[in-house]
Amino acid sequence: QLYDVPLLPPSFVERPEIFDPLITQLLESNHEHSIFVKPPIAITSASSLGGVGKTTIATALCHDYRVRKTFTDGILWVTLGESPDILRILNDQLRHLGLQEMATDVHVAEHELQELIRDKNVLIVLDDVWNATHLNHFRSTDKSQILVTTRFKDIVRELRVTDPVEVGQMTTEQAIAMLSSGLSQATAAQHSFISALAIRLHQWPLMLDIANSVLRHRIANHDSLSESINQSAKRDGLGEALKYIFEVLDREEFNGFGEKFDDKRYQSAIRTIQTDVSVEFKNLQSSLSELVDQAPI
Repeated sequence: QLYDVPLLPPSFVERPEIFDPLITQLLESNHEHSIFVKPPIAITSASSLGGVGKTTIATALCHDYRVRKTFTDGILWVTLGESPDILRILNDQLRHLGLQEMATDVHVAEHELQELIRDKNVLIVLDDVWNATHLNHFRSTDKSQILVTTRFKDIVRELRVTDPVEVGQMTTEQAIAMLSSGLSQATAAQHSFISALAIRLHQWPLMLDIANSVLRHRIANHDSLSESINQSAKRDGLGEALKYIFEVLDREEFNGFGEKFDDKRYQSAIRTIQTDVSVEFKNLQSSLSELVDQAPI
């Protein structure tokens, strides 16, 4: 049973070099028996930046049949973030595990959760951890396991994780696959542009995912527009969508992050594309409505 586990995104691309070691750790941890609390398994960032795909990889692990077969009593997903409401989160987990009466005290809720999972094969995913002390409210038992995602390496050290798995840039092939997700077959020329775009976006998963959304949205608008005005010869929707993204990047003089990642530069790039795309989508929708009204029947 999956509790609050997200669905995999449409642009999901497998990353076996990261995924397989985590699968091994999860499956082996279920066979370890100790009177001591087991350290969590951790997915962390190769740099301090977000958007590398930690949450997506954790989601894929939860949906993997081997993990679900191992943790037969359930997989609980908890998003912590910077300022979590611990009592609410604990009560949510208690409800998932069948306890209807909600606790009014954090310590009581902690104790009840520990009692409920004591003899159960449960995986608890703590996503986006900002403070190691938050894990004090969620402790593994002999049969259960904690999986943590965090961008902060000091948290991993504080938790004494023995073998954290770092996530960073995608390979070139993975980046191209993410950009191409949901698109029609690209021509050789278009494939070259997609490859160039993947490199320009530094093969960074969040940037690639945003760009893929832009491509799919603009192509859908282009095709709808072509049909609405009864064009006999459609223009190159993918080619024009790619051209648009390069124009946005050129206008903002965005050429990657350089040799060293810079958080301000990264956040600025994300905001630039998201803001520009949001405005562009509204303009496209407005133009489409006008052209549909004017189109011959």
